[in-house]
Amino acid sequence: MLSLLPQLFFLTPLCFTLLRGVLAALIAVGIIESWPDSRGVLSRLLIGIEGVIVIGLAFGIWTQAAAIAALLLFALWLALPKARPYPLSTILLAGAIALTVLVGGAGFFAFDLPL
Repeated sequence: MLSLLPQLFFLTPLCFTLLRGVLAALIAVGIIESWPDSRGVLSRLLIGIEGVIVIGLAFGIWTQAAAIAALLLFALWLALPKARPYPLSTILLAGAIALTVLVGGAGFFAFDLPL
């Protein structure tokens, strides 16, 4: 394969680790923004599910399962505008990042499923 900088191929897992961190930070900020408005049982349950997704992505625990759960969360955010903490473009970009983490791999210090 022709590449201008073939010496940088060893940094590929770092890319997926950074994408995982960005996705976890994005969902964590969404939790912080929706925390004061969580009065109902369903909103607290959603915050708990988001927290599990953040832990899975941040620490690399079942990363690809957490990426699938993040995709489902973003679909829920798209379907329910009241539960949406971000603009539409940000949610679509986060969905693309989650799909990249799912297909590309988990990165450093993560459990990777054989997909």
